[in-house]
Amino acid sequence: MAIRRPPSWSISATSKRIEFDDSKYTNAEFRGYRDDDLTRVFKFLGKNTNVETIKLRSCKIGDEASRSMRQGLCDNAVVSELMVYDSVVGPRKFKRILQGIAANEENEITDMSFVNCDLDDRSMRFFDEVLVSPPPDNEILMKSLTLLDLHNNKIGDRGAVSLSYLLGAGSLLSKLLLSSNRIGNLGTK
Repeated sequence: MAIRRPPSWSISATSKRIEFDDSKYTNAEFRGYRDDDLTRVFKFLGKNTNVETIKLRSCKIGDEASRSMRQGLCDNAVVSELMVYDSVVGPRKFKRILQGIAANEENEITDMSFVNCDLDDRSMRFFDEVLVSPPPDNEILMKSLTLLDLHNNKIGDRGAVSLSYLLGAGSLLSKLLLSSNRIGNLGTK
């Protein structure tokens, strides 16, 4: 039996089947999903042309799910908001997600949040490696990004310096949220 919900809907971890093709659904929120469930969800994402907002709350994003996210975000040009809250992501999985976004030349992600996701300085270095083209161009591959919310992680001074590259080279970034991190005086210069 397919899940029928209003246009803005939420799916809990107890839901077993997702009908991800219905054109009236533009917002998808997944709570408490584990690696295997998220893997199935993101395999459908590449084929979906309707979901514009994806929110993951308290999900267990493992290696397989991060690989599926990479492929789903690579294949889908419709998603404009990616919000991940209270989910352990860490550097390696974060890099995979960024690779999926960067590989999609048509991506239009404007809002991206990774709040309380165990991201650190190494995670922020991946912004440079994945989302900024090599010198001499140093062009940002995610030009549509206007909001980046990374509060309540483990980002320190080095991570803040890595993020500073997002503020140049034609960036539209207007809001960068870094509260409740480990950024000191060196990282604010």
